[in-house]
Amino acid sequence: MRVLSGYRIQILRYLAAKSDSDHYTRELRREQEEIDTIPDTEAAEVAEILAEYGVEPHEYGPVVNALRKNPQAWLDFMMKIFEQTLLIFGFAKGYFTGNKPVWSALQTALIGAIASAAAFGMAKAVQGL
Repeated sequence: MRVLSGYRIQILRYLAAKSDSDHYTRELRREQEEIDTIPDTEAAEVAEILAEYGVEPHEYGPVVNALRKNPQAWLDFMMKIFEQTLLIFGFAKGYFTGNKPVWSALQTALIGAIASAAAFGMAKAVQGL
């Protein structure tokens, strides 16, 4: 019975990791689509994020404009913010499920980073065709 319980735990961990990875990939695609289709809204989102940190409009304006000129850097910036969210989510998930919160936070962020790298690699491969 103990072996079956161990397998069940491993399956649940795998499913949780897969869910985290899928969520990150969906978020990456969503951000890319928004940058492509509604850039003004995305630029306003970046401005709002920077303003929350006390950056003034005359200071963040050039940053937002620079990001708009480099869509890959813009996507990377948005995903860095998402990765911070993953750390917080992973910590909370670990805390409330009785797992080690720090480990859960790192695991969630790592899976997100791996998913991001895979998606980026696939996008580069498709562009090369």
